[in-house]
Amino acid sequence: MALRHGGGLIGPPIATGVSAVSAAGADPTADSVDDLIEAIERAGGPEEAATTLFGSQAKAPGTSRLKSVAVHDAALALRGAGVRTTEDLRATSSDDALQTMAKRARLSVGGLGPASWRYLLMLAGVDGTKPDIMIRRFVTSAVGAEQTVGAERARAAIEGAAAELGVRTFLLDHTVWRLQSARWAGPVEILTEE
Repeated sequence: MALRHGGGLIGPPIATGVSAVSAAGADPTADSVDDLIEAIERAGGPEEAATTLFGSQAKAPGTSRLKSVAVHDAALALRGAGVRTTEDLRATSSDDALQTMAKRARLSVGGLGPASWRYLLMLAGVDGTKPDIMIRRFVTSAVGAEQTVGAERARAAIEGAAAELGVRTFLLDHTVWRLQSARWAGPVEILTEE
């Protein structure tokens, strides 16, 4: 949920939200789910926080719900599953029962799917890829497939390419995503952690 992997649990529905939360005195790289819930509630609740805290009326994918509502509901769901910090979230990657419980809680929130769960883990510092449509389109083009490849094929391709290149899967995923979304500013190269 933080913008930087390894960061805290306040984080993006959008980048401006992190700036707004920071300006309000919070630390989005260290604060907990409880801190996020409290910040949203101090802003007047999730609907009001859309504008006052996160600066966006964007909707959660596939829904008419505000992203701020989905973020609030996801924070409540994670708290209910015992995940309160980024460390707790990272721990789910090595505990199948805990991951199942936390993932089920987060995916119960409308507008948050498997790719968003994987991305949340990546932002918490768990290496991997989130085979969303941007990643799947890239792999489709790279392998010359006629139809968009599925999530599992895209995941395997990105993980395999990262291993071949000797880079973290997270960095290759992020580089591909930026390239595919036309947000790339500069020469195409693998991002570094620096």
